[in-house]
Amino acid sequence: MEYPQGTNDLYELLGADKHGHEDAVNSGHEHVLDMPVETHGDSRATQSIDNMDPVISKDPKTNAVVIKLSKLNPFQLIKSGWPYLIIFFVALFFYLILFTNFSVLSYIKSVPSQVQTNVAQADKPQYANIDAYNAWIRSYFYEVNDPAVLDPATDLSGNGLSNYQKFVLGLNPKKKDTMGLGMTDTQALLSGINPLTGSPLNDNQKKLIADYIDLESVANKLALQTADNTPKVAGATTASNDLTRDGIEINTNIPAQIDIPKLKISVPLIWTKDTKNFDTDLAQGVVHYPGTALPGDIGTAYISGHSSNYSWAKGSYNKVFETLDGLKQYDSFSITATDVNGKKVTFHYVVTKKQVYAADDQAQFISQDKSIVALSTCWPIGTSAKRLVVFGELSQTDK
Repeated sequence: MEYPQGTNDLYELLGADKHGHEDAVNSGHEHVLDMPVETHGDSRATQSIDNMDPVISKDPKTNAVVIKLSKLNPFQLIKSGWPYLIIFFVALFFYLILFTNFSVLSYIKSVPSQVQTNVAQADKPQYANIDAYNAWIRSYFYEVNDPAVLDPATDLSGNGLSNYQKFVLGLNPKKKDTMGLGMTDTQALLSGINPLTGSPLNDNQKKLIADYIDLESVANKLALQTADNTPKVAGATTASNDLTRDGIEINTNIPAQIDIPKLKISVPLIWTKDTKNFDTDLAQGVVHYPGTALPGDIGTAYISGHSSNYSWAKGSYNKVFETLDGLKQYDSFSITATDVNGKKVTFHYVVTKKQVYAADDQAQFISQDKSIVALSTCWPIGTSAKRLVVFGELSQTDK
C-alpha cells in the first residue's frame, strides 16, 4: 500500500473525522487526536520525549503508524558542527590580523604583571650579601632605624652613588669625597680614577665597577640633580608655552629627532598641528601633541609613537616604540630640534618614572613646574585600551 498523499488521506489512515478537523480549523482551536502510539526500539514507554527525535513510519504488516523515539546524540552534533567552528575561528583570526592591530605574540610578551607607577620600585634590584651590608651601614649610623637612611638604594651623600654601591667600593656613605681628592667619588669613577687612592683604576677594579655600577645612569642622575638646582625661567608657568628655557624658540615647521641610545631608537619627531593629522604624521615618525609644552618649556611635552599597527598599514614606524618599557629610571634620551634661526639645539632628558594609564586618563597630560617630556605608546602591544608613558626630566640643553 502506498503512503497517504495529502491531509485527507492521512486522516483516513488515522481514523480521524475529516469534519472534526475542519471544525477545529474553523473554530480556531487545536484538535487533539486520541490515537495509540506504538514505540519500538525502546522498552521504556514512559520515558520523557524531551531531547528525543521522533521518526514516523508505517508497519507494513499491521498498517499501524509507528512513531520511533530516538535520543539526539550530542557527539553527532559536535561531529557535524566542528567544520563550522573551524571556519568561524579562522575568520576571526584573519579579522584580528587584517583589520585590527592585534598581535598574539606581542601581546603575550608585553602584558605587564602589574601597573608600574614608579620605575625605582618596578626595577628594584636584588642585593647580594645583604646581611653584610646591614652591618656595614649601621656602623655609620648608631641607633638609626629610619628605612630611608638605611635603604641600599638611598644616596645619602648626594654624589650619585647609592649606599649599596658605596658598600661594594668601600666608600664612606656620608661623604661626597671619601678621601679628600678634590672631586666627588662619582667624578673620580667617571674619570677612571680610584676614589680611595687617586690612582687610575686597574682592570679588576674596572670589572668590579662594571658589575655593580651603571656609570651612565650615575652621570644622568647627577645631571638631573644639577638641573633641579638650576633656577627656572622667570615668569614661566605650567600653562605657558611662550617662555622657553634659555630663550630658545623651536621652529615647528622642521621635524626634530628623538634619540634613545639604550633602545637603539632614532626617529623623526613631527610637530603635529592638528589631531586629525595624527595618522598621517605617525607614518613619518612619532608625534608631538599640539597644545602641550614644547621640549625645553616648563610643562609636559607629550609625544606618542606606535607600539604596533594594522598589518596592512604603510610606514616604517609602525612599531617604533614597542620596546619603550625597556627604559628604566636614570636612563636618558634626547631631542634635537631646529630653532627659528636655523641652529640645532639638543635637549637631554633623564627618565624619572613610567606608568600605565587608561587611554582617556587626563593625568598623563598634567603639566608640572619642570620641563618634562612624556613618551607614550599603546599598551599592551597589539591593543589600544591603555597607554604606557615614560616621563623624562630635562637635565641639560646644548646649543
